[in-house]
Amino acid sequence: MALYNGLTVPEVKEMLVTTQYWNSGCGFWPGLPFLWPLDPRCTMSTPKFNPPRTWTPEASLGYGGTCVGIYSTPSGGGYQLFGRTIPIFQFSQKHKLFKESPVLFRPRDIVQFVPLEREEDLLEIHRLVHEEGRYDYKIITYETFSAKKYADFVASVKEGADEFKKKQAQAMAAAPSV
Repeated sequence: MALYNGLTVPEVKEMLVTTQYWNSGCGFWPGLPFLWPLDPRCTMSTPKFNPPRTWTPEASLGYGGTCVGIYSTPSGGGYQLFGRTIPIFQFSQKHKLFKESPVLFRPRDIVQFVPLEREEDLLEIHRLVHEEGRYDYKIITYETFSAKKYADFVASVKEGADEFKKKQAQAMAAAPSV
């Protein structure tokens, strides 16, 4: 991801956690959200694997093209993996958050990633959700999305976004083809 976007690994990590993502819908695999960076200065692009992997762990985070996906269950997949997150799908619907639907995200949800200090914390969260049916998800209710406010924001960061696209194009031209 760093190579294809002309960034350092720390810069990639910073971009992944500083922008919010808009969920255009869930599909391809049950509950898998298609998340698009809302900050155009953070819209990285990566090639997908061809052929795709035959197995990807549950709750893996992947970047494919300019979209972030979260693998809701173990499955195949071709997105470039960059991390793991908390469970977003629970077929058993044991946890209270999944009582109405086994799918966490809805279209138009806005998501932001928060880094964990230790891998063990993530493993404990998975255990709490799947085995005990308890974990307090941090869900914040935002105001209704305003297309005008968003368009104004995009216009306000246009120069930085254009600079990043130029840097990204140079990096992609120099990167090995997949």
